[in-house]
Amino acid sequence: MRQVVESIESPSGAWKVEIVRRGDGLLQVHLLRWTEEDVPDHGTIAGFWADQRTAASIVDTLETARAIGRELLAASDRAGEDR
Repeated sequence: MRQVVESIESPSGAWKVEIVRRGDGLLQVHLLRWTEEDVPDHGTIAGFWADQRTAASIVDTLETARAIGRELLAASDRAGEDR
């Protein structure tokens, strides 16, 4: 299980980042998107945070991790507006 130090959610609530403490003491930023699985005639049967592929963001300070997380959220939320 991930040792989550902090989570930051996007304004839309569709995206979040988790800042995780790695075994070597460094921090890693993970981008996640809220995903729902719908079945015709049944509706939503599952909802979960799905990991999204990004370049590895491994840093040594919480401030840097937060800055990277905010950038990822801004870019991801903005990309969703184009859909």
